[in-house]
Amino acid sequence: YITCSPDGSKVAITGDMGGNPSIELFDFDNLNGTFCNPQYEQIPDFVGGYGLEFSADGTKVFVTAFQLHQFDLLTSNWFTYPPQEVGGAIMRGPNDKMYIVAGCDWYDQQAGQMYYARNMHVIDDPNLAGAAANLQLNVYTTPREGGLGLPTCYYATQTSNTCDPMTPMFTASNTNICE
Repeated sequence: YITCSPDGSKVAITGDMGGNPSIELFDFDNLNGTFCNPQYEQIPDFVGGYGLEFSADGTKVFVTAFQLHQFDLLTSNWFTYPPQEVGGAIMRGPNDKMYIVAGCDWYDQQAGQMYYARNMHVIDDPNLAGAAANLQLNVYTTPREGGLGLPTCYYATQTSNTCDPMTPMFTASNTNICE
């Protein structure tokens, strides 16, 4: 995953970088597209990185996989939430809360049982540090498997737009292609 801070000044990337689960943070100049001042932060006691999102005030970065971690950019401290399989994708909603999809349905052959991961978790106050951010497990139940993803969604993240509005470079004569 890769994401940018709400003001567009920072970019974060997570993954298994050379066998070391981590996040990389960069300052980003949105006028010329330059990444600078790389900061590498190894995630403590962590297996891989998947979902990644900044808090609305841009001071915290949340990372998901088998556990949920929060990195505080103001103090450079990590907070690991109690062990839970919290899932895959994480996304800041228009209400500035964080939403985390629970994961995939799976069948346990040894137990002969199907397990359903159809829940979404919510972080109510992601601008707050550690447990004060208020992680709520299994807040919503979805009718189908959420998988590891959430829908692609774009919210304007910059306080000032440095680009002209996008205008299409093509026209379509056949509008019956899509409903």
